[in-house]
Amino acid sequence: MKETSNYSIVFSEPIHEQHDDFLKEGFFLWIMDWEKTPPHLGCSWNDTYYSLSVKGVQNNKELKIQFRLLKQQNIPSFFVKISDFKENPKSVFTTDSWGLNDEITCLNPLLKVLGNTHSNIERVADLLKEIQLENRILSIHLVDSPKDWCGIRDYSKETVLEYIKNLKYGKVERR
Repeated sequence: MKETSNYSIVFSEPIHEQHDDFLKEGFFLWIMDWEKTPPHLGCSWNDTYYSLSVKGVQNNKELKIQFRLLKQQNIPSFFVKISDFKENPKSVFTTDSWGLNDEITCLNPLLKVLGNTHSNIERVADLLKEIQLENRILSIHLVDSPKDWCGIRDYSKETVLEYIKNLKYGKVERR
């Protein structure tokens, strides 16, 4: 059994995938570079990918293109199929105000989409724990990840904000 004490959330029995077919129906939370601190987050719905990064908002990006990039770069990722969401990602990810504040991360628009805007959710693990408690997780799918994958490593919100700040000012490069 894999040691899980360094993980903030642990899952069992994910589905290993090679193709994007599983993403065609439903709403998915994307956790990319999950082995890094911090991982990058996005979502997809109706064959469209959405995300926020230091470069700005990505909206209406064709899902197949984003998935192909992940596969070409062998980026370990997992995808959480969620039963419902509260706001249309297209309208949330067209908001011009994302990214103007050093406290905004790729998690913020996703909290709005999912309706989990509680102040106690500071990391993707907090969000996943919450939607897991609400029984909203339908399935978990892995791509380019080891068979013994079990969850997300623990990290703090401060770690995320420091990384974003360094990324914005060219002190580190995106992995």
